[in-house]
Amino acid sequence: MDEAQDRPSASPSVTAQFVMPWFMGAAWIPTFDGEKATFVEWRAQVEAMLRAQGLSQQQQADFVFGALEGEAKRELQLVIPRDKNTGQKVLDILQTLYAKQPTRAQLRSHFFKL
Repeated sequence: MDEAQDRPSASPSVTAQFVMPWFMGAAWIPTFDGEKATFVEWRAQVEAMLRAQGLSQQQQADFVFGALEGEAKRELQLVIPRDKNTGQKVLDILQTLYAKQPTRAQLRSHFFKL
């Protein structure tokens, strides 16, 4: 018998590390159901995930749609396809529907950052 066949190819401490990709609809992607109080945080998390991936515009739209449930998903289903064919368009629609209106102080601080 060949001695190389008896030995494992790599010990557990030497195995390569890998990064698990995010998949559309996977359970650990944060979901949004239309709860206005959670929209801003959810959007920030999803945008960070989108930046970390090399997805086409349509794939980004599908990714965001896959992270929706309940009322938010139903609202987006009512939008015509050409108005929701990029991730940015989908997020902008959701922003219009679910983001709290910024306070004057928030608007002021935003403009002074520019």
